[in-house]
Amino acid sequence: MREIPVNILKPIPALPGALLHKSCSLLLEKGDRLSPGIVEVIRSQGVKEVWMLEARESLDRVQRERARVPVSVESIHPGEKLSATIFDKSGRLLFAEGTIVPKGLVKALRTRGINIIYRRARKSQDDIRQVRAIRDAIVAERRALLEAEAAPPVLFDEASADEIRNLRLPVARWNDFIPAKLEAKLNRRQPGIVETNDPPFADRIRDTRVFRRVSKEDKVTFSNIVIGSLRSTRELLTDLATEKKQIDLYPIEEVIANVMAGIIHHRDLLTLCSSAKTSEHYLVAHALSVMALSVNIAASMGFSTAQIKALAYGGLLADVGLLRIPPHLLNKQEPLTPAEYARIRQHPALGLNVLQGIHGLPEEVPFIVYQSHERGDGSGYPKGKKEAIIHTFSRIVSTADCYQALCSDRPYRKRLSFYEAARELVVMASRRQMDVEIIRAFLDCNSLFPIGSFVRLSDGEIARVLTANPGAYDRPIVRKIWDSNFRPVTRPERIDLKETPELSVIHAFADGELPNRYNHFIGF
Repeated sequence: MREIPVNILKPIPALPGALLHKSCSLLLEKGDRLSPGIVEVIRSQGVKEVWMLEARESLDRVQRERARVPVSVESIHPGEKLSATIFDKSGRLLFAEGTIVPKGLVKALRTRGINIIYRRARKSQDDIRQVRAIRDAIVAERRALLEAEAAPPVLFDEASADEIRNLRLPVARWNDFIPAKLEAKLNRRQPGIVETNDPPFADRIRDTRVFRRVSKEDKVTFSNIVIGSLRSTRELLTDLATEKKQIDLYPIEEVIANVMAGIIHHRDLLTLCSSAKTSEHYLVAHALSVMALSVNIAASMGFSTAQIKALAYGGLLADVGLLRIPPHLLNKQEPLTPAEYARIRQHPALGLNVLQGIHGLPEEVPFIVYQSHERGDGSGYPKGKKEAIIHTFSRIVSTADCYQALCSDRPYRKRLSFYEAARELVVMASRRQMDVEIIRAFLDCNSLFPIGSFVRLSDGEIARVLTANPGAYDRPIVRKIWDSNFRPVTRPERIDLKETPELSVIHAFADGELPNRYNHFIGF
């Protein structure tokens, strides 16, 4: 945990860790915005320092440890009334506040080897007043932001796309696309991520939690970005499938620049459009949605713009090896034979062969293409590598690929709902098949009830998920759409479930449970 003097505390668009008062009371959660106004309120309350949790620290554990004061067992006397609850070293309750100390307690504790006990620290009235004032200011600021009825129109800025398009990256060598050569690097644990002092890409992403409505112009703009990206992706895959000798890098640059710029200006709208499955070709829609989700996950993990651009290439091209697999195997409805499954498992190596015709790809791409179907527990393919030898970008793309595949209809199974797919990723992380940190980042940007999905609230009404609340995976921001009988509500209210404890999600809908027809942008 890091102590930050308030005189050097600065506004932050998205906190990298939870912010605590010195009394250990939570002020802001990871991912929340620390605005100039809130910084000023903290200073005005006479707070001298605040604490910020580090990446892997548990809020519950820190609060438990900081909220107790060590005292000698000799300080308690038989017959006295305890003025505070006391615990042992591991945090187990010994006696509650108000208990009369029995005879022989000190001796019994010493017999068990306990010479130091812990009492719950009392918060001063000043601490309570400061925390209440800061929390009231945070709630008031969020309410004021939500009262703005519309986001600024025409969010997409071509300058951002141009900047990303012109960003140059270290290029892969020709022998990185030869499986045996790549394997040698992997076995030497050479694959890494290019270090950079550039600021995180996430710092550029607008906080969509403050937007009340999306303008009509933006919906058209973002739909067109995705339609154009799907068209370019389809043309790219067609060229690769026909084994065209030279592939132009420019169309790939265009797709990546436009999607990354779209995420900067409204990540939720871009996510909604890219998940619409508007292409008749599964591989086309899958490639684009995997790329967009991979960018969002990596942004939540703090990677820079250049690092994420390299990752985006890998996300878009991860499954190009499937172009070398006979269509009758990919579309087979019956279970695959062992020989057929072995053929499918060859597609990462085949993908490297396919990409030999594209010059200038970032150096991370061959690792992503070759390893995006490996699993942390060694159960993946093509080589059954374990987490330590799987490139971080491969693990990110693997998460996005698995989620998008689960959300898609396949010849051999029906798709899962968004919620069921997200829950399956959490289960896979518990088995060490997926990286826990990456699943946490996925939930930060997508929530347990992903953007665009429909949920029933505890008051019976039906809402659509608009955006995630980082750290509060089961309490996204939603808009009420229908009443309990799927009739349009009179007032489509926007609700931040994180700030509305009396409401919660009690059911996540699958497609078959929803009305047959509804506007794709309903609620946004």
